[in-house]
Amino acid sequence: MQYIKAECKPKDGKLLAIGHSMGGILLYARTSRCGNDSGFAAIVTLASSVDYTTSNSRLKLLIPLADPAQALNVPVVPLGAMLAAAFPLSSRPPYALSWLNHLISAQDMMHPELLEKLVLNNFCTIPAKLLLQLTTAFREGGLRDRSGGFLYKDHLHKCNIPVLALAGDQDLICPPEAVEETVKVLPKHLATYKVFGESGGPHYAHYDLVGGQLDRGVLDGFHRPRAVETLRRYKWSAEGSKEMVEATGLSHLTGCMMQHLDMALLSAFVERWQPDTNTFHMPFGEISILLHDVHHILRIPVDGELMGDEASQDTLKSDMGGLVRLSVDAQVGGKWKSKWYDNGAMHAEGLLVRGGELKIKEMEVQCYLFVLLGSTLFVDKSRDRLRPAINLFLKDHRRLADYAWGAGALAYLYRQLGVATRAGSKGLCGCLTLLQAWIYEYFPLFRPSQLPQSPDAPRASSWISPRLPGGDEARQSRLYKAQDGIQAPLEQRVSFVANSFGPQ
Repeated sequence: MQYIKAECKPKDGKLLAIGHSMGGILLYARTSRCGNDSGFAAIVTLASSVDYTTSNSRLKLLIPLADPAQALNVPVVPLGAMLAAAFPLSSRPPYALSWLNHLISAQDMMHPELLEKLVLNNFCTIPAKLLLQLTTAFREGGLRDRSGGFLYKDHLHKCNIPVLALAGDQDLICPPEAVEETVKVLPKHLATYKVFGESGGPHYAHYDLVGGQLDRGVLDGFHRPRAVETLRRYKWSAEGSKEMVEATGLSHLTGCMMQHLDMALLSAFVERWQPDTNTFHMPFGEISILLHDVHHILRIPVDGELMGDEASQDTLKSDMGGLVRLSVDAQVGGKWKSKWYDNGAMHAEGLLVRGGELKIKEMEVQCYLFVLLGSTLFVDKSRDRLRPAINLFLKDHRRLADYAWGAGALAYLYRQLGVATRAGSKGLCGCLTLLQAWIYEYFPLFRPSQLPQSPDAPRASSWISPRLPGGDEARQSRLYKAQDGIQAPLEQRVSFVANSFGPQ
């Protein structure tokens, strides 16, 4: 604790401590021993208790090891080696010890590779004296010190700091009733008790509270390479349309969008995203995508008029009718429904066709930019359709070059990263080229090959995004590799050197 205090330098000299399993027991023990002088501002315990007498904890399996260890004067019990030796019998036919897996993780909560890594690398030897002391948690009165005279539970009522106690609904090592047994003796106004898990799933076992989460695997990435390619090959029908689009500073976006995304890599970074601060929480601290990153990666305007407006559904439909020269009724039930309009959204390629058919410069430009923005900066999860809200910023052709498109794209990406962190979220949208190129710029460990380019070119266009092997196993393996890469030594992981990628 003294080392941690010296490193983080809390103003009040107190720490917020979080402990899982044995770590939580240690927090309870210190709080019980030290009372008002524990040095904590608050504590959080996960799957921890000092009294297992009322529960059917599988921790009882360790009790038979205590007497032989004491009788033989064995200094340590090699729990890690024992579990490593038993793991093949729990993970391979005939699965004689498969029940051991449920002590660690609930069904479908951990990928098999992660479970294997946890079993083989996480457990170590247990001092025999500690094992003997832990057996007292199953006696009346609960855990006591090695002398046997100090019962930790008897002194927890003196606790004067907030305590959050978390339990897993399928934790067989420290069941919810064991956690609750300790919580009951804490002052009610300071104790909060929560059980993770729902009747319909997901469920949480002992290590799911810290290492498993719900293993949703690799997120689906939403981007529109086909629409971007169509935009790149688009043939203008009205004179002056091309020049008007170029004046917006957005026309080059079709040439810098990545055709292939590494969703395993992006998913690993989503796990680090904190929506409250709009930053990635990394082992070395916080980092985020900033406006100057957007400028150098995409070379689009980052200052100018803000993008913020609201409109009713009726107004949006009316605006779209004006854009494509069709009434609202025609949009809903006319011949165009299957071609470009369906359920309140525009089909991207059909809208381009309609814009060309009108042969009116302003209308063609508006349709083109509609598809361009919806396929590059403001991609949503509707696959090949575009939401009418984009049109709010395209109606006044005189203001097209005045908007801070980069700021809008960054705010939208922030929002989508936050959505992707929610439980049950399966996909990620927004300008994923911006996110992937930013990772390449700042994290050399993940960089692919790079093409030479002029200093004024978008940095995104210099990165060669390779086509990666598909399949769930390959994607999951890349996810674990990316997660391990984030934990790599700092000098391998992050580049803060501005060189050619600095403010100009």
